[in-house]
Amino acid sequence: MVDLDRFRHCTRWHDHANRRRYAAPADPWRLVPVDPAGVDRFAVVDLRYGLGQVRGGDWDTPAECRRLADSRTYEGLLQRFDEGRPWEDTAYHEWVRERFGSEGGFRGLQDFAEHDSDWFEHVDELYESVDDGYRTNRGELYDDPTDLEYVHETDPVAPVGRDGDVVWTEGFHRLTLARVAGVERVPALITWRHEAWQATRDAVAEAVADDAEEPTDGLDASADHPDLRDVLG
Repeated sequence: MVDLDRFRHCTRWHDHANRRRYAAPADPWRLVPVDPAGVDRFAVVDLRYGLGQVRGGDWDTPAECRRLADSRTYEGLLQRFDEGRPWEDTAYHEWVRERFGSEGGFRGLQDFAEHDSDWFEHVDELYESVDDGYRTNRGELYDDPTDLEYVHETDPVAPVGRDGDVVWTEGFHRLTLARVAGVERVPALITWRHEAWQATRDAVAEAVADDAEEPTDGLDASADHPDLRDVLG
């Protein structure tokens, strides 16, 4: 369980530090619209350290991430909602059973026999709600970050790599169900930005400040990136 007070504190700290260091600091609570069909990789990110951190390193490379297609959550949800299989015939069903048997349980639940039908019914309902039109948790479960009771009540969370590639980390169900339903945009919170991507944001901001016709040589291809919309105004 992630300590929510620490999560908020770290998010505020990153926001403060970024505003001092960078030309184009991002509001850590700004939702960035992500195309689910464009996400191919995911990574495990420690959410204890909040949102909006700028990090260097190789964490965004294929060698350090996993392919979304290799996730049993992704595979099993496709089997259910794309192929129409019964839950018992999906990789997701087996994965949930194993999680119930783990030391930490699953989503706060411990008894698979008692709660399995409730959980799978919940996922069915989630798919129906996504298929009817994707809605963010903001405005549904919370209006302001101070209203959160659990970190996992936030909207999906994703890092942005050095080239602007979005890597998923939290919200697999919403991402996968939106992908199956043909939803074109899923609003996500950004937990990390690679320092090279932050340099791109800064360069675009400086070009905008100089009133350049093109953001800068080599940056025009990134101009329609959803994480640059706040920079471009």
